Amino acid sequence: MKFDTKYLTYRGKLAYKILKKLYLKSSLTRKLFYQYINRYEGGQFYSTTLRRIFKETRNIDVQIGSYGCFTDGFRPNVTVGAYCSIAPGVQRLVGNHPYDNISTYPLFYKKDFGALTETRYDEKQLSIGHDVWIGVNAIITGNVQNIGSGAIIGAGAVVTHDVEPYTIVAGVPARQIGVRFSEPIQEQLEKSKWWELTPDELAPMAELANQPEAFIKKSLRR
Repeated sequence: MKFDTKYLTYRGKLAYKILKKLYLKSSLTRKLFYQYINRYEGGQFYSTTLRRIFKETRNIDVQIGSYGCFTDGFRPNVTVGAYCSIAPGVQRLVGNHPYDNISTYPLFYKKDFGALTETRYDEKQLSIGHDVWIGVNAIITGNVQNIGSGAIIGAGAVVTHDVEPYTIVAGVPARQIGVRFSEPIQEQLEKSKWWELTPDELAPMAELANQPEAFIKKSLRR
């Protein structure tokens, strides 16, 4: 069974409008919103309402199970795969000052300052795969476009380049310090697509999480 990221239709348009207004109006009403989704929708881990709001208002598309990305630190134009763990303080920078300009001052490349009719830098889309863990206070710079499934980014790292699947990176700037699994295991994990399963479907396999080959075999037999 694949998780459907579409909004649950039974909740209705009016109810969604009310919930969206609660989220956007103020910090006080946002607390009421979170009380609601924590009680009825599984909180940020599983709430379809929260995911729809972020998709519509910020172009941040988050799949099932992922958490920590519903903050101001995550700027627009991001897709986050399923079952990702994103720690507090993670920031994604949206662009660099163009250092080949005569000046790096925003007057010379941002239309907001009134001198230009259009902004002269591209804001890249960031794609985060499935089962990615990003440690506390990590920074992802604006030129990063892909963080592969299964990757781990250490706390406080400054990521300046794309991160390959199942690699472990850390440091300033971030460098690869390890790999989670052998290539054959990585290939089998990609083939299994276990992240398409719901939490209820994954629960019977949780005891095999420290046995990758056994976990993969069971997930492939579903």
